[in-house]
Amino acid sequence: MKRINLTALIALGLALVALDALVTVASAKDVTVSLTAPTQNTDGSVIPATGSDALASFRVEYGTCSTTSPATFGSKIGESTFASTSLSKTLTNFSAGTYCFRAYAKNAGGVESAPSTVALATIAPSTPGAPGLSVSVPVAYEYRPDGTMARVGFVQPGTVCATQSQTIKGVKYNKVDPVKVDLINWPANLKTPTNTYALCTQRVQL
Repeated sequence: MKRINLTALIALGLALVALDALVTVASAKDVTVSLTAPTQNTDGSVIPATGSDALASFRVEYGTCSTTSPATFGSKIGESTFASTSLSKTLTNFSAGTYCFRAYAKNAGGVESAPSTVALATIAPSTPGAPGLSVSVPVAYEYRPDGTMARVGFVQPGTVCATQSQTIKGVKYNKVDPVKVDLINWPANLKTPTNTYALCTQRVQL
């Protein structure tokens, strides 16, 4: 799984915060947003560990982009809020496309920062796996008087056989013109097969 890391410096109050990233991810569907907690309020005071001015949560919005260069936020699609004790959040199940992200910080008193600058992420479409492939050539047999069949060669795919058939061991073989059989290692001193059958997909009535 590939992830996008968007690093933010978030300041409470009226000032905009910095969130700089421009990333492209191939075929990943999850985005991980990583934040760096601010240490000061916009008035310059230190953010305390406790009390109403202490950090309480982060909120990340994601949506469309009005423009991509520079990245500007368009319409919001969704958001995720998480406690300030966690500095990262994985957002899941994105479809292929380009998204813009921005972040906010909120203190325990309920005061939320201005939005960060916008980061852009492009998620490429998934690449399908390769299909399986197999190639086979129908085997040709000679039907013998004793009811057995001996393999004598092959017929090319698409060869037309007769509807006349013989069933050996539960498999139906159709009669095929011996001249259409490609003999394989057939000894020269043996009679050329004359009563040949094969597994044919095309059949005609003789």
